[in-house]
Amino acid sequence: MGKFLTRRDVAREYPIKFSTLAHLACRGKGPAYAIIGKRAIYTREDIENWLESKRTTPSKSYRTSKGRGRPRKSGTQ
Repeated sequence: MGKFLTRRDVAREYPIKFSTLAHLACRGKGPAYAIIGKRAIYTREDIENWLESKRTTPSKSYRTSKGRGRPRKSGTQ
């Protein structure tokens, strides 16, 4: 495959839907792209850098939290 990917190509190869890319572009967010004719094109590098920037790890307080579900009302056990 070539250096550039259309939104359909991106949706086939990465866990991003075509419509998600379009909505992100409308809001000025998402991976960098260029418009050629009527098509948005992306580079593999821009897609992968953007995906990497979205990675996160659970916070320490979340991992060590013992309580699960809703807190109980006071006085009931």
